[in-house]
Amino acid sequence: MNRVFEDQLMDIQSDMISLSLEYVENKAETVYIYVVLEEGLVSFDVFYKIGGFISEKSDVNEYLSEKINDSDDIQFSLLEYGIEDAEKIEVLFEENSKEVPTEIRLVYDVKNNSLKSNYIYDAMYEKNEDLSVSDVFEAWIQEEKSKLIT
Repeated sequence: MNRVFEDQLMDIQSDMISLSLEYVENKAETVYIYVVLEEGLVSFDVFYKIGGFISEKSDVNEYLSEKINDSDDIQFSLLEYGIEDAEKIEVLFEENSKEVPTEIRLVYDVKNNSLKSNYIYDAMYEKNEDLSVSDVFEAWIQEEKSKLIT
């Protein structure tokens, strides 16, 4: 990958992380971002580790000592802006003649300021009509919860 492309990709990922942290007023230990970019399908969602617990965006106030505004409108805005960033990633890959990933998982460790990213290029939803984005997202949440138990 060329340097300019990598820098632009990192900028978009940083925007996604900032957006996700802004939602919880920077009170998360870890941010988990899930993006899908398949033919005709663009999706963004996020969940968090807060106080040692895994929390979906709608449940963060259960784990925060100081409550945030987690209204439906705010959650919708979070998803809407996240989708805009996801679309920017898609355009960036296309403009640079690179294969667009079908799935992106970002894990940002707030304390250590470290980002782990996983890019998948195989179509999942196109091949399996019974599989939904929410199924895979929920499975990832459960996977992360199980890591805390063991």
